Amino acid sequence: MQSIDQTLTPDAGLPRRTWFKKSHPGAGHVDGIWHQDATCCAEGIEQERFDEAARFIPLTADALNAYSDRLDQATGVLTGA
Repeated sequence: MQSIDQTLTPDAGLPRRTWFKKSHPGAGHVDGIWHQDATCCAEGIEQERFDEAARFIPLTADALNAYSDRLDQATGVLTGA
């Protein structure tokens, strides 16, 4: 569980903030405040950058699936399954 947050750090970083790797929640492009889950997708939609949102939707889905897989593994360890 100590490294589960690493599943939420896609290599691409956030749009216009490639240095910022954690996307859930992420820092807003305009205000820098951590206020949105799936920041890269939400901002793309809000700012009508639909190509950007479409590029990050699969990356976000992959990150969330990896996170879910790690939670399932941890649950299995805790329940003995």
